[in-house]
Amino acid sequence: MLSKQGGLAQQHFNVGEMKSLLVAVPSTDEQKKIVQILKSLESRIMKEKLYLDKIGQKKHGLMQDLLTGKVRVNVNKKDK
Repeated sequence: MLSKQGGLAQQHFNVGEMKSLLVAVPSTDEQKKIVQILKSLESRIMKEKLYLDKIGQKKHGLMQDLLTGKVRVNVNKKDK
């Protein structure tokens, strides 16, 4: 592709040159497999984001309980 570029100061790629460019395209079956994998990954990412949000809300609630004194923090003198 780089060999088909034109221009001296500003390199560009002509549309006419693009028409003669050969591009490898996966078979329909392979494209379907790729789509299936990507959908599976998107689903996993969505589940992980929901889980992250859930534990973030839980952390926020626990922090509120600690900061408002609703839950006491026990400190053993042995641990110091």
